[in-house]
This record gives sequence, structure tokens and C-alpha cells, in this order.
Amino acid sequence: MAEPTQGTKLSGYIQLAVVAVVLAAGIYFGQAPDRIAVDPATPLGTNEEPPEVAVIEPVAGAHPASVVLTGTVGPHGIVAMMPSVNGGRVEWLSPAMRIGGAFKANEVLLRIEAKDYELDVAEAKSELRAAEARLERRRREGDAARIRRAQALVDKAQVVVERAELALSRAAFSLPFDGRIGQAQVSVGQVLSPGVSFGNAYATGALEVGAGIGNEDLAYLAPVAGRAATIMTDAGMFRGEVLRVSALVAPMSRLAQVFLKFADDTPLDSLPLPGSFATVRIEGDPFENTFLLPRAAEQPGGHVWVVKDGQLEAVTPTLLRRAMSDTIGRQTWLVRAFDTGEGVVVGSVFGSHRGMRVRVASSDD
Repeated sequence: MAEPTQGTKLSGYIQLAVVAVVLAAGIYFGQAPDRIAVDPATPLGTNEEPPEVAVIEPVAGAHPASVVLTGTVGPHGIVAMMPSVNGGRVEWLSPAMRIGGAFKANEVLLRIEAKDYELDVAEAKSELRAAEARLERRRREGDAARIRRAQALVDKAQVVVERAELALSRAAFSLPFDGRIGQAQVSVGQVLSPGVSFGNAYATGALEVGAGIGNEDLAYLAPVAGRAATIMTDAGMFRGEVLRVSALVAPMSRLAQVFLKFADDTPLDSLPLPGSFATVRIEGDPFENTFLLPRAAEQPGGHVWVVKDGQLEAVTPTLLRRAMSDTIGRQTWLVRAFDTGEGVVVGSVFGSHRGMRVRVASSDD
């Protein structure tokens, strides 16, 4: 008789293995009980102790919502600095005439050599004295027509004197506001030309914040001008007020711009620098019969868990707004009030599902 091949032996081994598995399964199920008891309301279908959950009991009331925007600090306007006279050589510079320098209103920032302007004043006064002498002679002559012409020449000479004195005063350059130097390209000995800027400056009291705002937020805040706001920057937190809203929307973002000023009693030396980023929180009108829920109460899918009769029940509240609830920027969920049962669950619950049995954590834990 022929010897069995290796393939035949392998096939026989497989058949024996299948028979063994079938016999083992029959023995196991033959010894198993008719029914395995499972409580579907317990975690993972076991009779373990129900998990403990933390809950809050929100109080319905009139809650305002905050509109939170991001923006940039900037001056209301930047002033180009240039000579107010026909130019000249710089003979003195204030220490404040540097980038970032701070100055007071009408503080002299630089002086131009004034000799030419002093000579103009002297010449104009000489012409005035001559005109006054002519007028006196005409009065003695008694010719009314000549007197009127002489008086006109005196008036004209007086104007020339005033103009020359004004030019002399403007040889000392100053600005009519408290401010800071943004850019400065000037040094002692430099010749300044009329109409050519040697730097720029801005009024520190005219800093404002511009922030983009959508139509929905604008509608909620209307009228927005005059509303109180909180401005948060790297330099600190400041009280503010909405000044105005732009008349156009930005072509790229499709957002309007809202502009805010810092409170009038804010120390000027504490204000942030132009270009600083700012987070703006504007308080809106309150919504009646609402809850302010922490974001930790929101479950995946937008619902919350409430505990009723020791079991989880899902509620999808009516969302009104996302809100910033406090000064450190914790975000909350402003929703219409609803039946909270034994409390609203805060945080996630492992294996959570509708009807799951839970225990409410004691406040003493």
C-alpha cells in the first residue's frame, strides 16, 4: 500500500482540530445556564455600582450675554511733523524728539535757527513805524482822502508785523496735545524744508481699539454706540466704551468695524502701545428666563445630561449665545431655562447613554 503524502496528513490534522473545537463548544454550552442575567441600565451591562457624577443646579434669571471680539489698538490719527515756516537749520532738539518719546502739549520739541525770522520782524516793525509817521502827517494836513490811504498802509504794515512774529514763534516747533513720537528723522544741524515731513506723532489720549464685528452681533447690541466694554491687552485690563461703527464692511472678512475708546480716567502712561492686540468684551442686554451653563456641561452632539430618578436623560437646550462670563474669560453657554431634574451633569461620564443609572455626588465629597 502507498504511503500517505504530506498534504494528506495536513488535511487530516485540520479535520481533527475542527472536531475538537465543535466538541468543546458543545460541552461549554451544555453546562451554561439557560439565561445570563444582564442589567442594561448599569455601566457596561454589569451589576457594578453606578458611577458618581457631579451636577450643578442652575438658577433661571435675566442673564446678559457678552460679545467678544478681537482687535488692534491704534491712534485715532497720526500727525505728520513738518516745519510751519520756510524751513531752516535745526539748532536744538528736545530729548523727547526720539522714536517713542513722550511730550506734553505745547512743549518745544525743536528749534530752527531764528535769525532770519528775527530780521523779518525788525523790518516789518520799521515799515509799520514809517506808515504811522505818514498817517500822522496826513492828519495834520487835514486831507480826509489822504488820511484814509495812510491809515490803510498802517493797517497793512501791522499785518506784516504780526505775520513775521508768527513765523518767528513757529521756529520753535511744538504740538497742541500730549503725545508720543512715532517716527523721527531729524538731528541738530539738519536743514528742514517746508512741506517735507521729519517724523510723525500721535495723541496718547486719542488711542482707540478697532475690532471686527458680524451682523448678528451688531443686531444684538443695537444700538452699539455708548455701550460699556472691557478691553484686555498685554498691558492690562481697561474699562472702555463703544464710540462708533464703520459705515462699510471689510471686503475680505465681510465684517464691520467697531471702535472703542479707553475710559477718560485711564492714566495715559498705562495705555498699551499702538499695534497691540486686544480682546474686547461688550455687554449686551439680558435675556429673561435663561441659564448660564459652564462649557463643561455641554456633551458631544450639543446636548446636556440631566439626572432624573437616578438616571441620565438627554436634553438639547435652546442656545441663545456663547458668552464670556467673567473677567478672566471663562466661556459659558447661555440657553433657555429647562427642567433640570436633580441637576445638570458637569463633565464627561464614561460609557454614558440614555437611561444609565448614576449617583449624584454629594456636595460634602
